[in-house]
Amino acid sequence: MAFAAVQEESYVMEDFEESAVAVEQEMAYGGGSNSSDSMDKEKSDGTGSWDNSGSCQKPCPPKCPPPPCPKPCPPKCPPKCPPKCPPKCPPPPCKPPVCCPPRKVQMEPCCCLMYPTAVEGMILDGYDAEVFGEWLFLQIGQEGTEYALISTSTTPTLSSNSQLNGSPQNMQPEYHSGFRVGIGYEMGHDNWELAATWARFNHSPTFKATAATGEVLIPLFLSQYAAPTAVSANAEWKFNYNVFDVMLGRDFYAGKYLFLKPHAGFRAAWINQHMDVTYNTVSYAGGFLPATATSVESKNHNKFKGYGIDVGVDGKWMFCEGFGLYANMGTSLLWSEFTTNQSEVNADGTVRSAIGSKDLKCTTPALEMAAGLEWENYFSCDKYYLSISAGWEQDIWFHQNQLSQIVSADTSVTNNRAATRLVSQPGDLSLWGYSVKVKFGF
Repeated sequence: MAFAAVQEESYVMEDFEESAVAVEQEMAYGGGSNSSDSMDKEKSDGTGSWDNSGSCQKPCPPKCPPPPCPKPCPPKCPPKCPPKCPPKCPPPPCKPPVCCPPRKVQMEPCCCLMYPTAVEGMILDGYDAEVFGEWLFLQIGQEGTEYALISTSTTPTLSSNSQLNGSPQNMQPEYHSGFRVGIGYEMGHDNWELAATWARFNHSPTFKATAATGEVLIPLFLSQYAAPTAVSANAEWKFNYNVFDVMLGRDFYAGKYLFLKPHAGFRAAWINQHMDVTYNTVSYAGGFLPATATSVESKNHNKFKGYGIDVGVDGKWMFCEGFGLYANMGTSLLWSEFTTNQSEVNADGTVRSAIGSKDLKCTTPALEMAAGLEWENYFSCDKYYLSISAGWEQDIWFHQNQLSQIVSADTSVTNNRAATRLVSQPGDLSLWGYSVKVKFGF
């Protein structure tokens, strides 16, 4: 029984021989039941078994190993090819290397750009005020300054039914020097700047006109009620120009290289003009007595004063190393008062005719523009500032010439002033020319 029981139990193949010996020993000592328990335990391992013939069967094959992990899918899109154009080489260093001071910004490897105080949001140490001086080289022109007409007709008149053929002689001065000075202070409140400027331009040009043989000179500044003619004329234009401005403005950036400065303030202007013309060998028609005069001087005074508001904007397009283009524009609207006096005086001092004082109060507009090239720089640890500019400017003052002219209505009326009329055609005053400006900040 014990032997048959042993045949039905399984043993481990690894310890087959040792297990068989142990079974025989246990059978020899009569340990059947214990051997059965041991064989049951060995059978439970499942590593092998005995058949009825007493031979050991082969062990069960091991379980299949787990399948290998799947490999990741290849990318659908192939990798991009490298760019065809190689990267640009860095620009060569400046010679000598550029070192931008604190008030400049390194915009490019070899470019330092000025950086206005208003953008920095503070006032730098040492630069709170500025002074400037500007040299003006201007030419002036005004409508209604034709003082003579040289005609080929020997009997010209200015009556309504006459025709004149000739060339007018105008007061057109050459260029002359003037100046403009100013001072500015940059306030601590949001970097607003308060500035005051004074422009002055005085000029006294002279002119001369002479009638050739077969020509006559018509004195346009004389009363025309007796159809006067002359042989020659000498004219002088005394021009005094003074303009005073007080402005409040602020710089700010409108782009990477462009900044603007709007400003507004008060303007006061005084423009005095004396246009005196002496006509030589004057002849009168229509029975006027005396029929001739050695000379007659026409005195014409036109005085202007105005006060009002001035507004404008200054712009600058900046380049490298402090260079830039500037363009400024301003306009003013002034309460104005004109005072004119006109008279004709003979060589002996007697007054031939006179137009009494005329006072006119009105509103007068003015417009000014300027453009040019500017260079600026900071030095001495940004404590000082220097700017030099040169450009072109133009000013126009509307309705400045308020002088009148006496024109005859009918030359057939002898010595009758009632047949004359007073003509007033206001003319605009223009100034244009060159300017050179030096500004120093501290």
